[in-house]
Amino acid sequence: ELMQPYSRDDGGDAEFLGMLHPVARWLLQYDGRRHYKLTKGDIFTIAPEYPEGGKLKPLPDAQQASKQLQTDFNAISVDGNHPKVLELFHDQLDKDVAILHFAGYGQGSVQNVGFASIELEDGALQVLEVRTPGTLLGTKRHTLAFFNACRIGVAGEELGLISGWAEALIDRQFAGFIAPLWAVYDKHAAVVSTTFVRYVVGDKLTVAEALQKIRQQFGKYSPTYLPYMYYGDVM
Repeated sequence: ELMQPYSRDDGGDAEFLGMLHPVARWLLQYDGRRHYKLTKGDIFTIAPEYPEGGKLKPLPDAQQASKQLQTDFNAISVDGNHPKVLELFHDQLDKDVAILHFAGYGQGSVQNVGFASIELEDGALQVLEVRTPGTLLGTKRHTLAFFNACRIGVAGEELGLISGWAEALIDRQFAGFIAPLWAVYDKHAAVVSTTFVRYVVGDKLTVAEALQKIRQQFGKYSPTYLPYMYYGDVM
């Protein structure tokens, strides 16, 4: 995504590859299991309310982005605690979920991807809690997951296999996964959330085209707009 092609014939560097073209990633161990279109259903949004004076600072812009999705696209809000989030992942709501949006804190590193986590109101939800047979949301609904949380787009190798949030959700048959590779600024990350949904749902762009357009439109203003990794079908 951030490779900068060089050509002597052009006389200099080009834009980042992710600005020039729609781009996507996939995992070789799941070759042949890509889903080619967004499933029908609702947008579900999770934006934990971190309390004032707590370990984690409140994220007002993430909250506002979630409310904006509810207003503009009739997104359904899910409380940001373990019971409610796991109820959604386990498909106990029995609803068609086209896009699952999470906006909050996250932790991930290449050295410890097996313990990557997102922060809920009652503590961290680790990737290992979701990579289980009980996670039926992807299996039944083939949802696209968009986790707008710092470093959650990181993937790494453990025991010879790629692991992390992307691998865990693709293993559970989610249609795709989007998340940033590095720490992102709350206000700009909120713009990515609302703009992405508007481009995909409103303007009918493909996922990769929507992320490309966001990089082109906002990338010169802040590095927050550049690191969103998309695991899924590029078309």
